[in-house]
Amino acid sequence: MKELDSNEHWTKIEEIMFTKGENVLGLRQRKYTRDWITEETCEEINRRKIIKHKINNADDKIRPTLMAEYSEINKRVKRYARCDKRAWADKLAHKAQMAAEANNLKELYQITKRLTGKLNMSQQAGVRDPTGRLLTTPQNQLTRWQEYFRDNFAAPLQQVSTNTTQTTPETIKIPTGAPTMKEIKTAIKHLKPNKASGPHNIPAEFFRTYPNTIANILEPLLKKVWNSGHIPGDWK
Repeated sequence: MKELDSNEHWTKIEEIMFTKGENVLGLRQRKYTRDWITEETCEEINRRKIIKHKINNADDKIRPTLMAEYSEINKRVKRYARCDKRAWADKLAHKAQMAAEANNLKELYQITKRLTGKLNMSQQAGVRDPTGRLLTTPQNQLTRWQEYFRDNFAAPLQQVSTNTTQTTPETIKIPTGAPTMKEIKTAIKHLKPNKASGPHNIPAEFFRTYPNTIANILEPLLKKVWNSGHIPGDWK
């Protein structure tokens, strides 16, 4: 049986994980933060994303054709988005005019904020202490910032030694071998949630759910990549 190279190996793992995840967990529909985007534009955006994924995994023969298709879809997405935003702005402007005629200053102010994109600028996460309690006074916030920088960035004071004898510097051993199972599990557990899944459409939450199983699957691939020096195409 022919041994798979790193690119074929990852493609096989990617297909299995995506298929199993879709069958067991289902697909999460993306919620676009811009409420002026219509469903038709969303469909074109998803179609563009699929073509982009095909380009990342395509060979040199069919890549120019896919690139041309991607260019056409990208132009269409931008054209649709401009039309959607123009229609959304016209609709809000009409509401603002009606609010002004009705002397509804509150609604007029909110619509103006939406049109200028400054509706949520006053919302802040705030500063919290190590226990999670929200700090409301400027003095407490300043003290917390001082503690944070002292604990994370302040260099330890070096004691002045009167001994002038030269000592041999300690040799730091840096591991140069392939990633171990422990390192792979640690990396999986430290993946940040609620992030874009990338071209493979597999979110970080999928890896974090079963870190031991995923680590066992990825270990042979990572060793192959480490030893050969060739990484899969969509990792670049």
